[in-house]
Amino acid sequence: ELRHIEKVDRYALSNCVNLKEVTFNDEAIFIGEHLFTGCTNLTKVHLPETLKSIPINCFKNCTSLKEINFPESLSEINDGAFDGCSLLDVPAFPKDLIKIGRYAFCDNKTIHNLILPRGLKDFDNGAFYGCDIEHISVDPNNKWYSDMGSDIITYLDLDNHRHLLLGCKNSLIPEGIEIIDRCA
Repeated sequence: ELRHIEKVDRYALSNCVNLKEVTFNDEAIFIGEHLFTGCTNLTKVHLPETLKSIPINCFKNCTSLKEINFPESLSEINDGAFDGCSLLDVPAFPKDLIKIGRYAFCDNKTIHNLILPRGLKDFDNGAFYGCDIEHISVDPNNKWYSDMGSDIITYLDLDNHRHLLLGCKNSLIPEGIEIIDRCA
């Protein structure tokens, strides 16, 4: 348990292969990039309720990580945050999450159902690259993205072109799609 710690800087605990479980107290307001990168035996993390951002590559290649909480205060999951965490049981996203970065959950084989929250407006289509997603939906109150059926996420650009942003492994491309984005 990390008691009375407000800031843990980048790389501070990377490659600590004996680390198995981490609990932050609610005084922690900042955790650094690559903080747990390569902690291959880390299985469980309790993030502080005050945390606003999971930084770049924070849990990259934590191949044993299975359990984590996403506090309601969380607004950003940055690039590669959980890249290579193939066993992670991803909890529901906070309703006001704004950003999911590039390759944030790359190669996670346990994500089968994905629900994007109402607040999401910065979503990189490579965020779930290599995942085995079977069902996708978007909160109906989301202003930026929409779902088509149960397996396609789209958005409309400023020129009124409908983009295919993310599909499931068995998706059929629907009518009206004009642009297929990378990693879709």
